Parts: sequence; structure tokens; C-alpha cells
Amino acid sequence: MKKYFAIFVALLISVDCFAEENLPKSTTVPTIIKGDELGSALKILAQLRAESITSKDYQDTNSADEYVNSAAKVNFISHAILNSKWFLEVNFRAEQLKSQNSRDKNYGGEGAYLREARLGYSDRDFMLFAGKFRPFFGIAWRNGRNNWMDYAANNQEQFDYNNTRGIWSDYIANNYAQTEKLGAGAVLKSGNAKTVGKYELGLSFFTNDRKNLDNSVINNRASATKSDALPGDTRSLKSYVASLDVSFDFAQDEKLFYRFAYIDLAVNSLASSVDSSKVGDQKGFSAAMNYQYPVTPDFNLNGLAEYVSMKNVGGNSDINDDYFNASVVGNIFQNWNITAAYGNQKNIYLSRNGFDQDMAEVSAGYRFDKNAFFDSLLIQTGYRNLRTNYHSNVDTKNTVGVLMRYIKNF
Repeated sequence: MKKYFAIFVALLISVDCFAEENLPKSTTVPTIIKGDELGSALKILAQLRAESITSKDYQDTNSADEYVNSAAKVNFISHAILNSKWFLEVNFRAEQLKSQNSRDKNYGGEGAYLREARLGYSDRDFMLFAGKFRPFFGIAWRNGRNNWMDYAANNQEQFDYNNTRGIWSDYIANNYAQTEKLGAGAVLKSGNAKTVGKYELGLSFFTNDRKNLDNSVINNRASATKSDALPGDTRSLKSYVASLDVSFDFAQDEKLFYRFAYIDLAVNSLASSVDSSKVGDQKGFSAAMNYQYPVTPDFNLNGLAEYVSMKNVGGNSDINDDYFNASVVGNIFQNWNITAAYGNQKNIYLSRNGFDQDMAEVSAGYRFDKNAFFDSLLIQTGYRNLRTNYHSNVDTKNTVGVLMRYIKNF
């Protein structure tokens, strides 16, 4: 599998791209023209995104966890567009792998792997795609980060670097994040965001990428096995997500976005260790709203709220999860932000205790203006309280941390 990564990396590095040095402060996604025989038909975009979080649990129910921890992730994204219609996008990520020692304190156990590789066609009315991708289920687990590749696939030129949501606002939402799926999908588009609203109806079918493009380099990561019988882990495309995105641009800097989605993650009942009378597909519903409102020319509010309900968690009909995530960001003078975030997970396990987990964050940050070395550099510092009630005992963690996020377009 490593040879496939080597081939992908070689293809990406071989692209002779350059950064536009005079982009306006609003930061336009760079347009790069390649190939004399294609003229302006082929456009190649690339982005390097790196971030590091250093945190310390200064007050913890388990005093052994009171130490400084540093972790980083780096994404290299390449997006090629032919005739403004056909696109190929690739996303490599390097980060600390879960199979490594979770108590590494100095960026230990990093590995690089292919996160997305999607080929598709997109125009004003529809989009088709196939490959390895992230289904359109929920948005809070992205920590408010814009999906840069979605912007490119829809031929949009503006990218909002201010749309960040603190340091840990995705902590609980990551439990229902849907990533690394192999399959195909389609999106039907209608309307106009500036008039009647833009509507995008999506449907994708997939299986978990368990043994095809899931290997890593530098350090290996442990892949799931067939006997784990994880939801979505069938060799046929039995799992699916149906979604509806609705967006409005009411005025300059006033925007409203909704996402409603339903997910069915098929379970291999023959391999599952769950009792046959209780085994079933994991199913869920998500509803999210994101609203940005300009209070003054130099101050705007950006609020996000999302509810998710998951049934048959892990393929077990005895386990259900309910989630709620909310955050509000105050962007000041385009560079400063103050963020407040809250997340809750309620786990219900019939005949057992289950648990309730609450996360609260307050943070503030500053984003430096674009220069020759970066398109965006964000420094965010904040406080988090994490409380988990197991109904027999309560675990509490108070944490302070610093996030640094670097973005460079090529």
C-alpha cells in the first residue's frame, strides 16, 4: 500500500504551482493554470494546512492525567479542475495515530494517510463523485473549518478564513464524524442563495475504507478487522447518507445555512458479536443551523447549533446516543475573535448506566493578515471544562490550551 502513497505524493509534488502574491484581504482561493495544450481549461489548486494544540489538564479527577500534551495535524490538499466541470481532489493527512501511545506528550506516533481521493463532475445543476470521501452528515465535527475542496468543486473563489470555532468545539461531535468512506454519490442543486435560497439534495452510498486505501506511512495505524463488525463495514455499498443543504445570502456578510441528514450504517450481522436478537444497522438523524450576522462593519456574530440522534450504536439496539453542539463566535475587526462553545452527549444503554458528557469552552484568538509566508495564521488560546457523569462516579477535567493554525495556498 505504501507504493500507492508514494505515487500520489510524487504526482502532487510534481505539480509546478505558484502562489499569487497580491490577493485582496478577503483572500481569494488561488487560480493556477497548467498545460499549454489545455490553455486555461485545467486549473490546479493546492493548500497546506497545519495546526498544533498544546494543552494541560491542570485539574483532573485522575491526577495522573495532569500533564502538558502537544499534538499536531497537517493536511496537504490538491484539487484539479478541468473545463470548470471535472474535478479530482486528494487530501493527505499526517497526525498522531490512535494506535500509538495516547500519552505521547511531544507529537509522538505521527503517521500520514490518504484521507480523501474523489473524482467527480460538477456544474450549476448537479454534482457526481466517486472515490474516498466524507459523507454530508453533520457539520459540528469539522470545528467550523470550511471544506476548502467543496469550494473548489463548486467553482467558488472566496474562502472565509475567519470561520473558525475555537479549539475544542468539535470534541464531542467527533464521536459521530463520518470519514474515510469508499463509494459514490450525487448532489442535485437548485435555486439561488441571494434570492429564493440555494437547495442541494445529496445521496451517497459507501462502505468503510477498512483494507483498501487506509494504510499509513511513517508509523502504521491499526485498521479495523472484519470481526470488529463496525457499522458501515460491509464490502458492498449498503450504507448511505441522504442530505439536504439550504443556504441564503441575505446581504453582505449575513448568511444562513441549514443541513438535514439521515444516515444508515449497515452492519455485518454474521460477524457481529452482538446478540442476534439485538443486532441492527446503526441509524441517525442530524439537523444543523449556521447563521452569520453583521452587527457592525467591524463586528459580526457567527452561531452554530446541531442536534444528532443515533440509534443502534455499534449495531446494538440497546445503545442510543443523543448529541447537542452549539457555539457562537464574535469576529472583531476581521482579525480578532471571541468564542464560546458547548457540547453534550447522552448515552443510553438499556439495563446499564450509560453516561452523560458535557464540554464547555471559552477562547479568544487573533488571525494575522496574509503575507508572503502564509495566507492565514491563527493563534487561539482558551479554557475547557469536560464533565462525564457515569451515574456511579463523575470525572471532571479542567484544561487550558493554545492552538496555532497555519494555511498556505500554492
